[in-house]
Amino acid sequence: MPVKESIPFSIERIKYPRLLGAHRAGTIRIWEIDTCHLLNEEDEGNLNVEERRRAAKYRSEDERRRFIRTRSALRRIIGYYYNIRPYDAQLSFSSGGKPFVKNNTLGVKFNVSHSGCKALIAVGLMREVGVDIEYRRRRQQIVDDVASYFSANERYLLSRLEGTAKVRLFYRIWCRKEACLKAAGAGLSESLDRFDVIFDRCCGQAQGVAIVSLRQLRWWVTDIEIDPAYAAAVAVEIE
Repeated sequence: MPVKESIPFSIERIKYPRLLGAHRAGTIRIWEIDTCHLLNEEDEGNLNVEERRRAAKYRSEDERRRFIRTRSALRRIIGYYYNIRPYDAQLSFSSGGKPFVKNNTLGVKFNVSHSGCKALIAVGLMREVGVDIEYRRRRQQIVDDVASYFSANERYLLSRLEGTAKVRLFYRIWCRKEACLKAAGAGLSESLDRFDVIFDRCCGQAQGVAIVSLRQLRWWVTDIEIDPAYAAAVAVEIE
């Protein structure tokens, strides 16, 4: 079982394209991007050659726009931290698919998630972060099928609910798990039933932070209130 905790760090939620001033230690910044917003010249100009090639391969104009909008925002945010042009931000991926900044002299850690018309970019300093956002659209049968891979405690909590309440709790659990996996750079190679992200035995409705053990590290994970149609969560490495 995860341990219930009060939140040990502050979260600054920012509506993109706003940036803000100096990033204080102990703070996690989360930018919310509208990926259905019309593109401008700056959005496409921020991408490097490989990203433009990737964008051109999308058959759907909506998917292409969402990719460009999200990647442009990421480059602008990273460029802001290093005081460089967005195009010049040196980004790469680990073998597990976790994005990182090359030559990371400032200890900037970040993670990206997108769903529907929204994307989230979480940024921390000197500690790994993971973020997930999901548009609530799964049918009941799919929820039941996917939830069968959750932990025993999580399945028990879901079994006590029906309809909308069950779907909402499913997404809360799913986002928390995804955020932890992405923070750890594990992806879905990790069994979802091996770690528990809900601390509340009364239908999992309480807000708060849970401490989760995953891959020999411990993580704080909590929900992010974004929009009634979306569920979201962020996970932060415990120092």
